[in-house]
Amino acid sequence: MDKKVVLLGPLEELVLLAIKALTPNAYGLGIVELITKAGGKEKNLKGLYTTLDRLQRKHLIVLAGDRSTGRLHPRKYYKLTALGENALNVVEAGRKKQEAIRTYLINANPNRFS
Repeated sequence: MDKKVVLLGPLEELVLLAIKALTPNAYGLGIVELITKAGGKEKNLKGLYTTLDRLQRKHLIVLAGDRSTGRLHPRKYYKLTALGENALNVVEAGRKKQEAIRTYLINANPNRFS
């Protein structure tokens, strides 16, 4: 069976990593705070929810439920799907391969093949 390959943008990757780290408590503000704390560019919640919607449409995350916090709206919690886990694994494998090629090229001595 062919595995579906999903391309991720940089923010999508960060959001998936944050959800993975925060599960089972991955909700909007917590995701933004973790990415910001890690040194990522501070994002507003509106931008985050656009990204979360896109990740849901790509079937990389699902809504894991919502819990009342005594506020007007309950918090929505997210978790990765198997496809989301796979997408992160593919990105990491690609990054390792690119780093190996980069290291080889940096250390290559073109004269040794002459």
